[in-house]
Amino acid sequence: MRGIRHLFVSAVLRAAASGSTIMPSLAVELIARSSGWVAGTLLQRNAFGVERRCRGFMRSHRWRTSGLQLDRGVQIECPGNLQLGENVTLFGGTHLVAGRSGQIAVGDHTHIGRNCVISGLGGITIGGGCSISSLVSIYSVSNHYHHDPQLPIVDNGVHYGPVQIGNDVWIGTGAAILPGVTIGDHAVVGAGAVVNRDVPPWMVVVGVPARILKDRRESQRPSSLLPASHDKATHRRSA
Repeated sequence: MRGIRHLFVSAVLRAAASGSTIMPSLAVELIARSSGWVAGTLLQRNAFGVERRCRGFMRSHRWRTSGLQLDRGVQIECPGNLQLGENVTLFGGTHLVAGRSGQIAVGDHTHIGRNCVISGLGGITIGGGCSISSLVSIYSVSNHYHHDPQLPIVDNGVHYGPVQIGNDVWIGTGAAILPGVTIGDHAVVGAGAVVNRDVPPWMVVVGVPARILKDRRESQRPSSLLPASHDKATHRRSA
């Protein structure tokens, strides 16, 4: 089994290093999916995890990064205007639109969940250590519907506004971040929230439109989340 693993890894590395600096998409996909099949069937490992790492490894040179994990079905428009930090994970179905004049920058150790839309035509910066849940939409461009009500919405032009998301931010599933918004470090956006104004650092926001619920620093950790060592010590004292 160890010999099979060695041969397969060697083949992947040779394929990634050969030829042009950018491997053809079909070759990348074939190698990535084959690696997942080998890992899951022969090595009894997480097939999709191995596939993500393999695909990310073969694509990471495009953004001069390392530790990239790239899932199936990720769409990237204008990849030259995308910046990825170290150890970024992009899950399946996510669509990143940098545009010819836009930009998307994602910091180290950030993961973006399944079926997200990141529209960076007006510029989007996502900090490090962020958790972007599935079905999140982040838009830096939006249609104007109120400029001239007599005209169709599509003829009213668009509004661009850069979006800034700090470090250690958690955005819950289904949330929408609108153009021009800044979200401070350590903030939390609740599931389904629509954020149309700035969020200060450490704040938890929820609702439509999003409103501040509380300050994370004032939250007390529930007893159910205390470490196991605490539970054992309590049990010994009670005994």
